[in-house]
Order: sequence, then structure tokens, then C-alpha cells
Amino acid sequence: MTTKHTGIVQIGQREFSLYEELPLGEHRPDFCIWRVIERRTGNETVLASVNALERWFIEQQAYAAMRATHVR
Repeated sequence: MTTKHTGIVQIGQREFSLYEELPLGEHRPDFCIWRVIERRTGNETVLASVNALERWFIEQQAYAAMRATHVR
């Protein structure tokens, strides 16, 4: 597997590092595993497809929006 750091994403007050892992010799993103690590806590989420990654981001954005409306 080759691992590539693809960026940092901020959702609400939380920051996540995003990594993609590809089998050696593979270059297509549909064959990769995504690792999302929360920078503050080190909690890691492993996702097996781009669709799962998109759903995860939507869920995190909804959670952050809900917290923003209830924490004030």
C-alpha cells in the first residue's frame, strides 16, 4: 500500500487529516481506502469508497451544524 496525505479539512471546530491508501501499482481512486484522522483526538475512521467518504463528510457537517445551533 502507498499512503498519501491529501489534505486537512475543518468541519465546525474540528480538523481532520485525510489520507488515501492505494495498493502498490494502482492509481485509480476507486481502488483506494480513505483514512480520516481527527487531529485533536487522533480518532481514526476508515472508509472503503469515495461514496462512503462523501457520506461521512455530510454526516459530520450535519453534526457540526446541529451543535452550533444547540451550544449557544
